[in-house]
Parts: sequence; structure tokens; C-alpha cells
Amino acid sequence: MIVLNESVITGGVDTSQITRIKNLLSTPVGSVPYDRNFGIDYSILDRPIVEAKVLLMAEIINRIRKYEPEIVSIEINFKVKGSSVIPLVVIKNE
Repeated sequence: MIVLNESVITGGVDTSQITRIKNLLSTPVGSVPYDRNFGIDYSILDRPIVEAKVLLMAEIINRIRKYEPEIVSIEINFKVKGSSVIPLVVIKNE
């Protein structure tokens, strides 16, 4: 199972950007009243794990580019913790 609310975000950015990105990754798309596109499409998590990881990487990159356009570098890996798979997101402004 992929767990988004435990995503680890690091990089050469300030803490407010990290907080905003954590909020983005832990919000299901469609749940924010004034911006129904904000968040991640959680239906991806219902797919087989290999397929879900690829789709989730694309989803995370697209959403960060849309909502945090000053981020120029995004790297995503996954860490296995027990039966969970946790995204590790490395971001940079430069």
C-alpha cells in the first residue's frame, strides 16, 4: 500500500514550501471547495503497486509544477516500510 500522508519531502527550499507540498500530497483531489483540482488523485492508489508508483510519480510532479512553479527540480523515489510504500520527494529551487 502506498502511504501519502507520510511522504518525506527534502531539498534546498524553505520550510513553508515543504509544508505546502506536504499539504498538497496529503489532500485528495476534489476535497478543497474553492480549488477542486488541488491535491492528488487517490484513485491511483487502487492500482497494482508497480503501475501506481509510475502514475503517482507523474501525478506528484505535475501537481508540484502547477502549485509550486518556483520548484525547478523534482526527484521522487519510494521507501518500503513494512507493508507500506512511502514517496520520498526531493525538491530544489535552483
